[in-house]
Amino acid sequence: MNRDLRLHDEGTLRGAFETTIGVIRKGLGPKAFRLKTAVNAAVLDAVMVGMSSRLADGAPITDFASLKAAYDLLLANHAFRTATGRATADEEYVRTRVELAVDAMRVVG
Repeated sequence: MNRDLRLHDEGTLRGAFETTIGVIRKGLGPKAFRLKTAVNAAVLDAVMVGMSSRLADGAPITDFASLKAAYDLLLANHAFRTATGRATADEEYVRTRVELAVDAMRVVG
């Protein structure tokens, strides 16, 4: 945990968050994190982790069409849908959806 900002300072965390959400907004638009009409918190946490992990690897996102395609494939993945649909606090579902999101975002150019 980083509640007291001992692992990472506020500026680093804020910068990572702002960069991640900016890329998602530019690539996925206002409908990001939605399976239907409302924002799905499980989709939000997984995609944010996946994208921030991808961005931490260093290369910027330049191909927003590949981001949208990777996101659409992720949302169509049965295991991801299961892990974001019910019992979302279950550790196995958390692990599954985050791993799937990290893998999906890794291919974005």
